[in-house]
Amino acid sequence: MKQLALLLLILGVFCLQACQQQQAGYTPEGLRKLTSEELIEKAKHWELVPYQTMTLKNSEGATISFDSLLSLWQVNPMAVDSYVNENDSIVEGVIRLSTPEDSILNQQIMVAYNTGPDAKSVKVNCEDLKSILDDLYEKDQGSRKGGSAPHPAEDFKYLEIAISIIEQCGMPTLENVDRKHINTLWLVFQHGTHRYRKEYFSYFQMAAEKDELNKGSVALMQDRILMGDKKPQIYGSQVRGSGPDGSFELYELQDPEYVDQRRAEMGLGPLEEYVARWGIEFSIPQKQK
Repeated sequence: MKQLALLLLILGVFCLQACQQQQAGYTPEGLRKLTSEELIEKAKHWELVPYQTMTLKNSEGATISFDSLLSLWQVNPMAVDSYVNENDSIVEGVIRLSTPEDSILNQQIMVAYNTGPDAKSVKVNCEDLKSILDDLYEKDQGSRKGGSAPHPAEDFKYLEIAISIIEQCGMPTLENVDRKHINTLWLVFQHGTHRYRKEYFSYFQMAAEKDELNKGSVALMQDRILMGDKKPQIYGSQVRGSGPDGSFELYELQDPEYVDQRRAEMGLGPLEEYVARWGIEFSIPQKQK
């Protein structure tokens, strides 16, 4: 689901203002085309263009289906100019060939999508941390029942509470909460945005050093941060979709011949067994330093 959302986001890249004198073609009447700034702002708040429900038309004004758009994308990089009505609701998109400027805007959109909005402070009663964290756990996990994927904005609400706990009460320890509560904070940050996961990572490292959080959890968070920074991961915990058929691949891994040694140090089993659950084969012979 998340892979599809990101694909739709990429498909929503449009020309920059300087490139709006593009090839002549169909233009919807009575509608306004979104600017690059508006697209970036929408991405920052995880508002994706509704390709599957909006009207899609080609440069001649003929209506085409969403499946046809995906087929066109397989042949040539395509972009879709989104048009909004008087209520600023996206109702129509006009398909065209992508330009080099679209690639620049695409990068800006992806940065905005992964950064997310600024977290707002939430008032926290530091004397009631256990009950607050119990509630946070139920909300975080409840939104994932049945394999569902919550909207990023929903996860971000929980992240704001978690950040406020640390900022107002300090990082909880086993002196005032249980291990489950510390793990709840880890879950919420793991499901939050890259920006804040990276900023607060040291708190979870220190918790693991004090044996208040599993080292394996820290390994997963560190790998996710590295992937967000577009750097090779260390422990092999991160996989990603590799194609429209739903298959997966292991995200780039540094020194793969020593990965099992690193995983063992963090209390994790062999990588070959771990990635098998996604149908991924890992057969690189392992070494010891």
